[in-house]
Amino acid sequence: MKNFLLLILICTFSGFAVKAQCNWVNGSDASIPDDNGRGILDWNAHYNYALNAPELLSSSVYVGNRVTNLKNCLSQEMFASSFASVSLMIARCGIQYAGWVNSPDNAIPGCGILDSMDHYSYAIGGNNNMGDLSRQKMKYLSENIDKEVYARLYADVSVALAKAGTAPAATAVILRHHRFLLRR
Repeated sequence: MKNFLLLILICTFSGFAVKAQCNWVNGSDASIPDDNGRGILDWNAHYNYALNAPELLSSSVYVGNRVTNLKNCLSQEMFASSFASVSLMIARCGIQYAGWVNSPDNAIPGCGILDSMDHYSYAIGGNNNMGDLSRQKMKYLSENIDKEVYARLYADVSVALAKAGTAPAATAVILRHHRFLLRR
């Protein structure tokens, strides 16, 4: 009976699995020529890129595009979790280094919400502007905080997004549900 339930679960999630994994390449991703650093898991590579870039506008565009891409290839729950994590990093940096306030007021620039559940709920609610919000906030920070601090934030955010994009997430979801069924 348990094996039958597992088979049903795998069949049920087979359609879900297509949208539960982005298949980003860990390393320079030649499939995306305008953002070949998208799947790089090396924190130092992202940090050095932002620290040595003559201008940082493209880094904020990369973050926004990566968020949008993840929204289109991860399950809603997985995307919301990744978005909440990244948004919280951005909010903490804005509050600590740019004088933002902990407020759900949506003013850009000037607010950073320190409640990850608020970020998760926003993403799970079907909003489609998370890439734009991330881009706008990163752009503001790139122009208003010390470049070294921004480079650390960019590296943290880029690696978090890369982990979400390169992870074999569908397998993890199926195994988690399989363990749940076996406990029953």
